[in-house]
Amino acid sequence: MVMRNPFDKNRPPKLLFEAYLLFYVSLILLFGYLSPLAFSVVLTAFAIIIVLEPVAGWLIHKRRMRFVLAHALTLIVFFSCVLLLFAFLVPSTLKEAGGFFRFVEDFFGKRRWETFFQLRPETKELLSPTIDKIYPKLLSFFESFVSGLQKSSMTLLNFIFYVVLVTAYWTFFFPTFKKSILHLFPKTTTEEARRFLRELYHQLKRYLSSLILVATFVGIVIGIFLLIIGSQYALILGFWGFFTNFIPIVGVALELIPLLILCFSLGIGKSVALLVLISIVHPVAFIMFLNLMKGVVQLNPVVIILLILVCSQLFGIVGSLIAVPVGIMFRVYWRSFIVPRLSA
Repeated sequence: MVMRNPFDKNRPPKLLFEAYLLFYVSLILLFGYLSPLAFSVVLTAFAIIIVLEPVAGWLIHKRRMRFVLAHALTLIVFFSCVLLLFAFLVPSTLKEAGGFFRFVEDFFGKRRWETFFQLRPETKELLSPTIDKIYPKLLSFFESFVSGLQKSSMTLLNFIFYVVLVTAYWTFFFPTFKKSILHLFPKTTTEEARRFLRELYHQLKRYLSSLILVATFVGIVIGIFLLIIGSQYALILGFWGFFTNFIPIVGVALELIPLLILCFSLGIGKSVALLVLISIVHPVAFIMFLNLMKGVVQLNPVVIILLILVCSQLFGIVGSLIAVPVGIMFRVYWRSFIVPRLSA
């Protein structure tokens, strides 16, 4: 049996576009696997551009600004805010990170957690073996995290530099880029390509915008609350809450670990207040996310967890961040190509 060439231009437009699409996606994933830093730079720049695009569009249409001026102003304001946050928050956050690491080390290493169960010795005996097993792993995680930050400081600076550079240049050519991408596909598939890419772009744009708003909301609420109750780790745990909420489902569990450890040092009243806040802020954030994501394809939580596992194995931390966008792309592909084929 002779296998037909999938790139034969005489094939039906939908099938031909599907073949090219799978080929390009494979190339992108291979690029990410072989060059993770460059892949991360491109993805970050792309995310910044599509999130800032509505702001620049508002300036163009509502304030009658020219394209170049609107996008330049948007970029200047955005990167200025990021620079100010880095200048004022990063030194304090790193200092708090070191303090929180020492707190965790003392809390478990010197067994200070046992003082909370003096009236319940049976509970202490029950928890002791489990904590003795968890503590070395938790300490190892914090040590590797801090060590990784120190070792990757130069890489991080390179990453930031190239993100700013790529974003600045790509922003002004982005409309041209969106039109030119159609030329990667045969002319007979232009309508199929335009329809699919437009829907995918809309879905990713809504997802990223919603995710940033929800992550910012959670990070700010947690940080402000910890500041109000007098915790010295408000900045680091607020930032941690912001960052981990970029990883759906799994990120919430990662966010809660240091917060629950912190509860042991706050006293009963403040610990209960923090737990109540957590139990309120995440349902509110979830409702916000659902409302912002109306009309966008939904992914099963089990599928999200599996995608995070697979993508993080292939691409590291970046993989855990792109897992859901990859899932959205696959869902749009499934709905556009597989479902009609199965229904035929």
